[in-house]
Amino acid sequence: MHATILPLIAALLAFTPRTLALPTTQATNPLATLLPRTNFCYNAPNTKAGTPLPPPSPPTTPPLTRTPTITWCAPGSSTYLHITYAYAIKTPYIETLLLDASAFISLHISAAGDGPLPGGVYELRNYGLKLRFTNANNHQQTWGVTGAAVVALREYMQMYILAERKGVSGRWRWRCLMGELGGEGALQMA
Repeated sequence: MHATILPLIAALLAFTPRTLALPTTQATNPLATLLPRTNFCYNAPNTKAGTPLPPPSPPTTPPLTRTPTITWCAPGSSTYLHITYAYAIKTPYIETLLLDASAFISLHISAAGDGPLPGGVYELRNYGLKLRFTNANNHQQTWGVTGAAVVALREYMQMYILAERKGVSGRWRWRCLMGELGGEGALQMA
């Protein structure tokens, strides 16, 4: 039995790489490899961890102002929106997208009547933009409420964004409410 195992071990040893337990490169200072490494702060690379970090310098740019959430009521309806501006969208097609959505919703209501959004979602993608309405808080959003919300959003955009000729609108989030019925929506780049 020993006679069969020894040649097998010798054959396996022939295929194993021969390495030494020594570093492959020589350090300029052999003792430096034995010293413990020090930790440095990620937010201050020149500061050793554990040493007092001086307070940060005052910012050189003014702080960003947060646009408050506003409430905007739809004309001729009890639907209202809580609108929050998120960031700028540079496109001239926002009003066109809202007109398309309003026309589609009106056509749907005249053809099939009012009712809940199928699957609780209405989404329109066009002109590199996305307009999306979804149910919120387990309330079913209807085509009528969605249509009124689009009209209100378009009116708001015309009054404050498009009328100022900024040429810039923004990513907007809103909650669309009519009494207890409600949904959420967003207008953003697609």
